[in-house]
Amino acid sequence: MVVPHLDLLTLAMLHGFFISCILLLLVIFLIITLITGFFIATCSLIFIDFYSLFLSQSSFHFRSFKDDLKLGLVLLLIKLVHYCAFFILHRKPLAQRNLVSKVSSRSSPKNGPQTSTIFM
Repeated sequence: MVVPHLDLLTLAMLHGFFISCILLLLVIFLIITLITGFFIATCSLIFIDFYSLFLSQSSFHFRSFKDDLKLGLVLLLIKLVHYCAFFILHRKPLAQRNLVSKVSSRSSPKNGPQTSTIFM
């Protein structure tokens, strides 16, 4: 049996097969590219998240250590100011007490010990 225009039908079929193969390869290439891009994006996000997580943990510890150091220095300064203020405030009344005791010892002991209180 002879089919008319068999060569044209075969050529059209080969042409369609060629175009469909090219389109199929293009779709496969696009799918592989999308999967690779998704994989790269996911890995980079995971890497960035883990990096920021560990960096934030270490920076948190470093920041807390830095804050503890600042707090320790502030407490040391407060304690130093407290001792200086205590020394300055209690030095003057002690000198006045010594002066009062010297003056009262020079006064007559007949009337008994004299005590004076100074309120300011």
